[in-house]
Amino acid sequence: MTELYPDTPEDHESLLLCGFINGWSNGFAAPFFGTKANPNNWFEAYYEERGDEGRIVNGFRRANVESVNKLDKSLHRSVQKGDAEHFIVLSDGKPLVGKQIELFNRLIDKDAELQNLSDLTKADICLDYSFDEWLAHITAATANISKLHHEKLFGSWIDAILIPRIERTLFAFSPGGARVEQVRPGDILILTSGSEARDKVQILRSALDPILNSVFPPVDGSEMVYIVGLPEFMRRNRLRTISELSDSTTLSRSTVRRASGGQPIMRVTAQRFASDLQRHFGSLQPVQIVRDINNTSPQD
Repeated sequence: MTELYPDTPEDHESLLLCGFINGWSNGFAAPFFGTKANPNNWFEAYYEERGDEGRIVNGFRRANVESVNKLDKSLHRSVQKGDAEHFIVLSDGKPLVGKQIELFNRLIDKDAELQNLSDLTKADICLDYSFDEWLAHITAATANISKLHHEKLFGSWIDAILIPRIERTLFAFSPGGARVEQVRPGDILILTSGSEARDKVQILRSALDPILNSVFPPVDGSEMVYIVGLPEFMRRNRLRTISELSDSTTLSRSTVRRASGGQPIMRVTAQRFASDLQRHFGSLQPVQIVRDINNTSPQD
């Protein structure tokens, strides 16, 4: 248990990273700092986002913590305001310390100490540094969860674990960022922009489609699907060519509206998704559905 005092930052320019609290033997642990190797008082860093630099230490605040594990002195790090965030990762109970880029370099160099980490932990280490490495590990982690064949658990995992990481990954490739939401069990809508981001979404689709379909079977061709964020000239000139265009409101539509940030929403059947949308919108459609509808695509 950790009790923070956010309104009472301590006037320390630097502290020693020398302890951690963990809830498992593999994965990330919470780092704690002291004024010396065996401190009487423990501190926790707080951070600010610096864009491409990631999270930067903005200061330290005292924490009331119980049962802090002390790092071996060989792993101690002096950390000061303005430094990049430092992480502690446990591999079979053994702590490893470093900035994210340091852990990433050790991972891709096949450092034996990192090979027993979970796929999700490896994915988080690769996040922001290698799309391909991140995708390989997040796909493996998703596949492992899918093997439980528990729809409710898998749907919750998609919302809490997978979607935030997709958003963060696509942010680097999309000028306007990315909005992602599971609009129906197994169907993930991604709102993004830019050709590079669309390319990444297609790669994501290829990797995740088989896994999502193994738990949530593809929908029937007559079921309604939603397309979000059409360019203005398409809304003006071409929407009326889609006979299934509908303004009726459903729960799924409301969910998609929240994900779209208020952008126009078009409702069509999955069969039209494969024909009319391909003919009229082609590669200009800015929103992709990760799980294919009947294995068709507007860009095929």
